[in-house]
Amino acid sequence: MKNGMRNSLLGISAFYILLGLVMIIWPDASRSIACYALGAMTALYGVIRLFVYFTSPERELMGGDLLLGIIAGLLGLLIILRANAIMTILVALLGIFVITDSVVKIFYCLQLKRAGLSGWKGYLTGMCVLLAVGVFMLFDPFSSANAMIICAGVFLFLDGVCNLWTVIQANKYLKSR
Repeated sequence: MKNGMRNSLLGISAFYILLGLVMIIWPDASRSIACYALGAMTALYGVIRLFVYFTSPERELMGGDLLLGIIAGLLGLLIILRANAIMTILVALLGIFVITDSVVKIFYCLQLKRAGLSGWKGYLTGMCVLLAVGVFMLFDPFSSANAMIICAGVFLFLDGVCNLWTVIQANKYLKSR
């Protein structure tokens, strides 16, 4: 494995492992930082659109940039000022989506059963678990947000460890050749 590629993969692995650990250990801070970053990026996008509007010689043709800049700037400020409320709303909306999707798929599962196809029991079990997760997300979005951050942290950590293992195994293989 080339040194540049190996070093890149090692760097990405280390970043994923560290980010995953931070998300697992400090889910509240991670959630707040993510909201603030999203708000800042949205506000910055609004400022850029306003800059394009005010510096364009064809300003009368750029009304969309003015409107987009104002809306994005205000939305970014709202996200920054109300980060916890925004996160709670997003998790609750995601909960509604998960509930709706689960209910639809439970009906699909029942159709599989009526059609005499196998595998419907496992599918039904999975959809019932997802339905319960959706209800939890809808009725306790604050705890759900922390749980989602922790799960994302676990996935990032495991992905980093898997990447690291892949680099080590590839180096062993290449050295044995």
